[in-house]
Order: sequence, then C-alpha cells, then structure tokens
Amino acid sequence: MATMMNVEKTTRITKSTKSQVVIVEAQEHEIGNSASVIDTANLSGNVKEIIIEAILQGELQVDNVSEELKEVLANFEYVTCESCGDRYKGYFKLSSYDMTSCDDSALNFNIDIREGSFEGEDPAIIDFTVRNQLGDPIMIKSGPPAPFGVLSADAPDNRHIPLWSESYTESEYVEISEEGISSADIELTTKLDGGESMTERYEIREKWPGISQSIEFPIGKYHLVIEMPYVRGDESLETLRCTVTWEIIN
Repeated sequence: MATMMNVEKTTRITKSTKSQVVIVEAQEHEIGNSASVIDTANLSGNVKEIIIEAILQGELQVDNVSEELKEVLANFEYVTCESCGDRYKGYFKLSSYDMTSCDDSALNFNIDIREGSFEGEDPAIIDFTVRNQLGDPIMIKSGPPAPFGVLSADAPDNRHIPLWSESYTESEYVEISEEGISSADIELTTKLDGGESMTERYEIREKWPGISQSIEFPIGKYHLVIEMPYVRGDESLETLRCTVTWEIIN
C-alpha cells in the first residue's frame, strides 16, 4: 500500500486529503469483450485533460478530485486515446490510489502534511497517525519510540536518511549523535482500544537540533517504508506495511 506527497525544498507541498494518483498502464494483449472502455474523445473538460496527461506520463497526481473523475475511475477499466498518436495506440488500464492513507481491516495509517517546504533549520512537518478501526483492542509492536520507531527514508543516491522526531529526545532507548540516530534493539507494545488513534510528528530537515552537520537531500524520489506488526485478541501476528513516497524537485 502506498501514499505519496510532493516535497519542494523551498516552496510547497501537496496538502489535500483528496489527492489521488491516477495510473494508466499500456496493455500488450487484447482485452475481453465484457471490459468497460472509454476513449478520451468521449470525456470532457478537465477530466479529459487529466486522463490524456496520465497516459503521456504513466501516472499523474491529481488534487481536489472531481466527482466526474471519480465516476470515470469507478465505471471504466480501460481507456483509449485515438488522438494521442501512434505511440499511444491500444488500451490503457485505469487505476488510482489515495495519496494520504493506507489501511487494512484492522488498522488505518494516515499522513497529515503540516508544512511542505524545508530549508536549513526550517523543517517540513508531517503528522503520522495510526487508528484502530475495530471495536476491540489491538497491540502494536514496534521499536522505540512507539508506535513507529526511528524512521529512515531511502534517498535517490541510495543513502538511508532518518526523519527527525522530538520523540527521539524523549526516549531513553534512542541515541542521537553526529554520526546519526540509533535505537536499542527492543520491542515495545502499544495498546490501541477500539476506535482509538495515536499521532506522532516527524520532520524532514537539513539541520537536526544540537547537531552541527547538515544533511544533503539530492533531487529525486524518496521512499519511506513503515511496518506495523500487530496482534488483535488471541490471533497471530499481522503486519500493516505502508510506503510513503515524496519527491524533491528543486
């Protein structure tokens, strides 16, 4: 499951909880006669522009998704574009995903982007929330600090860059130094009652408090994988795995 956001180093970040990523995939085989298909010529206005742009790019972030676009995504499996030229002949499979949420039958993971730009000591700020969607308690397993642990993103240059959180300084199991952030190899358990949620604030920043070195952030996409093992009742261990992706573009 994935959620995506755009980070620009000194300008803006997408904050809309209505953001979607529209994906179109070229099909190398014929599709069945029962498949629902629409050509872009039969679309209108902004929806037509969005679908054509998604075809040209492969995927497209869309903020403030209209009811018309939702209807197209819900009612049609494939799209064609006769006006797009020979390179784009054939069928394209339509799909989309919500950029700000990730869940299974028990847990919901959500991001709330508080500040989308960062430079020097001014960080981008993101709140991560996990919520128990059931009526009964759930036990979430994690490293310190609970419930998400020390989080690091995979950078375009293959480095692992930690996100910052004030909860690191409050945990006796987390060590912060010029070399980086490390945590003790222990398992913590967080109990979430039915309907209860827990939020932790994380930051993307070039300067960590109290640390002299700066972190370099190359332009490109960053991927942060968050795994939340949990147990409900007497059942076996399950894991909600979410990937947060952002892009630095200048």
